[in-house]
Amino acid sequence: MRNPSRKILFVTLAALSLSTTLLMLRSAPIALASANVAQASVFQLDPVHSHVAFNVGHMGVGTSWGVIKDPTGSFTLSPDSIVLTIELDINKIDSANAKRDEHLRGPDFFNAAQFPKATFKSTSSKTLAEGSFEVTGDFTIRDVTKPITLTLKKVGEKDLGERFGYRAGFDTQFTINRLDYGVSYMPEGLGRDVTIMVSIEGKRD
Repeated sequence: MRNPSRKILFVTLAALSLSTTLLMLRSAPIALASANVAQASVFQLDPVHSHVAFNVGHMGVGTSWGVIKDPTGSFTLSPDSIVLTIELDINKIDSANAKRDEHLRGPDFFNAAQFPKATFKSTSSKTLAEGSFEVTGDFTIRDVTKPITLTLKKVGEKDLGERFGYRAGFDTQFTINRLDYGVSYMPEGLGRDVTIMVSIEGKRD
């Protein structure tokens, strides 16, 4: 005659094993999500060590250059994505000529009184080699927003100690047609294509 106690023990052990398996399956997505959150870090742009420069053709014979000082913003960085926001103060345009800077801030160009900020806000990203990213986002000038895609090349990432903290940096360069954003003064005298160079360095929160 079979021992009924052994049968009860076997059924109990099987039930416990099934319950444990189900609990592990339920916990796995939560653990994975927690790991992904732990890997993402938020960095605030350091305006002293971040730079935005631009150039545009002048009368078909030269190139005019300028910078927009003290960019601000942040980026959230993980191994497989980046979320980036940059804000530029149009009143901080500097082309090394005060009279030209005043003109650039005026209604012929950026109209800083009405549109004091230019912004970039990423909407998606995908990984490239060596920690770099292809980033798509919305670029806004004069309240006109257009999607652009840029290659964000990683410069480096490391802990610089107590004084400077943990930092990461990226460079990119891209070209826009200024007429697309309503910056249409002298369309034949000045180049339509504007090349923008961005170097960002962020400190981790």
